[in-house]
Amino acid sequence: MPGLRALFVVLLVVEALNALLWAARIVSAAAAYDTVVLVMVLFRVLVSALQGVSAWLLAGRALPAVALARLAFALSAVLLVLEIGFRLSPSSVQPGLRLPIVAAYAAYALTCIRGLGYVARAEQTH
Repeated sequence: MPGLRALFVVLLVVEALNALLWAARIVSAAAAYDTVVLVMVLFRVLVSALQGVSAWLLAGRALPAVALARLAFALSAVLLVLEIGFRLSPSSVQPGLRLPIVAAYAAYALTCIRGLGYVARAEQTH
């Protein structure tokens, strides 16, 4: 399963970098946003840090890597529901596309969580 492990490392890194770039844009104009938005940005930065750590640990085959990566995908999905679904963060997503995006990301996160289960089982057999 080295290919699947590498895929999850890349996905986690790309998500973390994308979220950090988004957060940097919001923070650069922090005075224009209310407290709820800034708290959501803080949570997103924390989840991005977890994604980065998870990617690092997955790449190094550390023991807690799979559990942390699963948590990172789950927390990211919950945050996306709050950010886009409940409109707690600024977004240019049209209202009619909010639910499909949230549903697609939830399916993606669940697929990644399940795929990480395959990685964990493959490690246990070796």
